[in-house]
Amino acid sequence: MTTAVLIGGSEKVAAMSKLWWVGLVAAAAACVTNAIVYALTQVALGGPVVMPLQPGTTPTAMPFLTVMLASAIPALGATLLLAALGKFTGRPVTIFLAVSVAFLLLSLGGPLTLPISGGMQFALELMHVGAAVSTVGVLVTLGRRSG
Repeated sequence: MTTAVLIGGSEKVAAMSKLWWVGLVAAAAACVTNAIVYALTQVALGGPVVMPLQPGTTPTAMPFLTVMLASAIPALGATLLLAALGKFTGRPVTIFLAVSVAFLLLSLGGPLTLPISGGMQFALELMHVGAAVSTVGVLVTLGRRSG
């Protein structure tokens, strides 16, 4: 039998009073990460970030607010997930990491199905990875209880 060791900290999740502010920091980190990718994409590709805003529609410029909401809302959802796992499971951080990786992998399929350029698909994929790494990194680093 093997025993998994979580490198870098405890499996205990912080109290909700702390976890809420950690969730807001995670949302802000995801927003900042994607704001940078959004800006660099416009510079690198010489125009706006475009994608169909509704299925079956023509790709149009993606509003900055849409990027921010699409970054922050999943971060807040991830915070709720970590809180629930902390309350109902014995290995909340390990399970959270596994679920986060699964969600990231599933999310990467979306941009690949869009009728946009390869460069734009790459930028959207980078946004998904950036938001996931920022969100999960902040939640796992700051959202644990020591001891």
